[in-house]
Amino acid sequence: MLYMVNNSQEVGPGRSSKLLEYDTSTSKYRVVTDKLRGLDDSVSGSCLCGDNFYATITDAPISFGLVKVNIRTGKVDYLDCKNFLFHQIQCDPNGDNNTFIGAASQFTSPPTFSVQRYDATSQTTKAIGQFPHVEWAGWDSIFSFDFDNNALLAAFATIESGLPKGAKLYEMDLKTGSVSGPKAFDGNKPVQAIFASGKDQFIGSTVDADNNVVQLCQFDKSGSSVAVTNCNDAPGLHTFGLPYPVCNNKLYTLTQPVPHPGAPQGLYVTDLSDLSMNKIAEVENVIPYAVS
Repeated sequence: MLYMVNNSQEVGPGRSSKLLEYDTSTSKYRVVTDKLRGLDDSVSGSCLCGDNFYATITDAPISFGLVKVNIRTGKVDYLDCKNFLFHQIQCDPNGDNNTFIGAASQFTSPPTFSVQRYDATSQTTKAIGQFPHVEWAGWDSIFSFDFDNNALLAAFATIESGLPKGAKLYEMDLKTGSVSGPKAFDGNKPVQAIFASGKDQFIGSTVDADNNVVQLCQFDKSGSSVAVTNCNDAPGLHTFGLPYPVCNNKLYTLTQPVPHPGAPQGLYVTDLSDLSMNKIAEVENVIPYAVS
């Protein structure tokens, strides 16, 4: 099952969006709720912890926050984000279904990035650690939690003349909050997304903005820099930096942007063990609006 926020890309009084439960085996869906506020989008981090779906919402650049939906009852609760804009969130492996861990930022100049543990019951945060001041290209998918090694990996961009021209890797210990790095990625392509998959090796995508090409690559951080190898074109990863779920070592992505409601949009699955990619659905054929 995948959970998707479906909207008409139109805002205004009385508008609403839907949370859908999509069955990849049958290409059918059900509406979990149609009561999400239409002024908000849900294109940053999200996760499913038991029966609780959590998502970052934004009414950019006016406001941002969190929403919680019980997928069994459809009950919607809006939560206090404590002035943190969450970019990537995952269920807390040491908590219950009411807690998650998230990579978040605050609107300082430059922005301050940290990792926070969020308790949805008390609507409070507790800091795990903070990154040094870094540059950010606006992509939420540069963060990847590696709970097997108690770490968060972050591939922050190197900005030249206002444009991302490369990347550097930081790593936070989720037990102590200490940060190591940066290590530069080999080459000068921006790294748009990463997916932890081993102690030193991991997977990710690079972007050639001039030629509009996204490639899926293998990375190795065991040396003094991050080696980049085995890059292959990956049209299904044109995600514009939106974070997408990994389930059983399979990455599910929706191509972006969607020019108008009901426009063609492919749903892809990428096997991170061998980097094979397949399109599993044309979403516009089964869902009435483009999804975010």
